[in-house]
Amino acid sequence: MKLNIIIKIVFITLFINACTKSSKSDVQLPPSEVKITLLKSILPSALFFQKAAYFRDKKGKDIRINLTFTESKEQLRLNDGFEYTRENGYILYENKELRILTSLDLSSQLSYELPTAPAYSIFASNIINDHADELLNSIITVYDANTNKMVVSESLAIQKSEEIILGKTFKNVFHSTYANDFYKNQLGFNTTYGVVSLNDFDGNLYVFDRFE
Repeated sequence: MKLNIIIKIVFITLFINACTKSSKSDVQLPPSEVKITLLKSILPSALFFQKAAYFRDKKGKDIRINLTFTESKEQLRLNDGFEYTRENGYILYENKELRILTSLDLSSQLSYELPTAPAYSIFASNIINDHADELLNSIITVYDANTNKMVVSESLAIQKSEEIILGKTFKNVFHSTYANDFYKNQLGFNTTYGVVSLNDFDGNLYVFDRFE
């Protein structure tokens, strides 16, 4: 999973710099460690402490999905040879019986263009449905330090200011650009609840209800 995150971060480097502007003109040294504390602060704390989230199917039946949060650290090197430690986090949503396996990956990294300003990203992925094109299952967002919000590049993801999913209304929901019924991919997340909609292996849709 760490390799997937590295690949994705390289992929979005072109627009990370626009989201991490610095107002200081003084020469600064890059930090020796970058953590995901900021990302954790804008997501619901239940994602990191609760053992399960309950979703509902189209008939209103409760579905328990287990939550697992893990963290890791790795050493990276900038072009000038500067080495630093970055922290990553992984939130897994899993129901083995229904073959549901969805991930929220939290990533921190120093931008090559502006190494004094850390870049933060959240990737949501349906892992169990392995399409040939990984982007069909992924939502890629980056943190904008100017607004304290997650933002997207329209070529990589879309954001809906309000959406009704199986009768429930959610604000500011992110989806993959390729999300649709044909690909059985209606994965969506926001920073208020985490994952708000997902599919099982057969394409059935479930909507977030509560943490327990």
